[in-house]
Amino acid sequence: MDEKIDHGPILAQQKIKIAPTDTLEQLLIKLFSIGGNLLIKLLPLWKNYQDLGAKAVQKELPALYRKWHAKNGKLFLPPKPQDHTQATHTKKFTREDGRINWRKSDEEIDRLVKALTPWPGAWCLLGEITRAQIPNSKLRTSNLKDKRVKILQTHLDKQGKLVVDRVQVEGKKTINWEEFKAGYLKRQSNKHAKPKD
Repeated sequence: MDEKIDHGPILAQQKIKIAPTDTLEQLLIKLFSIGGNLLIKLLPLWKNYQDLGAKAVQKELPALYRKWHAKNGKLFLPPKPQDHTQATHTKKFTREDGRINWRKSDEEIDRLVKALTPWPGAWCLLGEITRAQIPNSKLRTSNLKDKRVKILQTHLDKQGKLVVDRVQVEGKKTINWEEFKAGYLKRQSNKHAKPKD
């Protein structure tokens, strides 16, 4: 670690798989836990490195490191420079970055929701989500179409189709998808329904 962002030599590293259900919040919890455990394992070896001094490390530390490495897995000391050609870059996200483009694939939208929850949050207008997710549906009143709605939870079904689980309409409490449909959409009468006996 040094004064720059995501820069400086690496002392330890561990890869994990991102589960299809992981949100940003869940992933942060996993990574903080792994990072804390790595730090606990790393500090004694880092102290040995500091005690030996940078010049002596070439002769004395490798044997100590090999023994420690065999026990603790793929970690390394002394510090290893980062390969900056493999770096990926991003930007500071704003609320506008969370707006859902419903022309994108269901998988991309699902990932967007998971990546941007809780901040800045994935969102769209009520008129957009109803057109995309419930074709031929109508809102109870037309003045609702420009209200923002945050998409808080989604998943992909077995066929890979996007399923919306939880939403929050601007200024309202969090509700599930069935509650949303019941509260914001006009009921469609079935003109062709057979009369009951």
